[in-house]
Amino acid sequence: LAHGEARVVNHSSEARNLPFTSLNAKYFEKNGGNLGGNSSSFIWNFLSGGGRWERYHQSKLANSVFSQELARKIRESGLDVKSLCCHPGYAITALQETSNADGGLGHGIFERFLERNVAQTQEDGTMPLLLSMAGTDVKNGEMYGPENGMKGPPKRCNPGRLTTVEAGKMLWEVSETACGNFDFHSKM
Repeated sequence: LAHGEARVVNHSSEARNLPFTSLNAKYFEKNGGNLGGNSSSFIWNFLSGGGRWERYHQSKLANSVFSQELARKIRESGLDVKSLCCHPGYAITALQETSNADGGLGHGIFERFLERNVAQTQEDGTMPLLLSMAGTDVKNGEMYGPENGMKGPPKRCNPGRLTTVEAGKMLWEVSETACGNFDFHSKM
């Protein structure tokens, strides 16, 4: 990396695109511990739009949205900083093990199909993150993931249709309400 180059790298997931629900401020506001249901079933959550998989989707979508909004703020301010986002695709990690143990992804044929035909190793899943952190040709606002979305060498990818300017403005406002104003100065 060039001397003095700063990067902010957020980690997202393909789950940012599923289910197809837009970013919702209620998941980022104080709510007295009401997290929106606790169903562990991926299929039920996908159909009902609630429970822990919806919260996971919202958090991973928020990482993508925040990265894009931060990139816009950086461009506007003239700072020499890069905001990047990445996702590991379908990397076999403890997430699948704990989800399956709790009935989250289902068992049997579907799980084995995904692991044999769609998944990649944890090590391969780290490659988009490493590229975002240390790649020499990455640019502010870019996102990286496996070449076919779920596995393969890392390449630049599209953040997805749910990562919108409107969602970025909403998340930035909610974040500043929670944490205070984020002040950007062009040159410090």
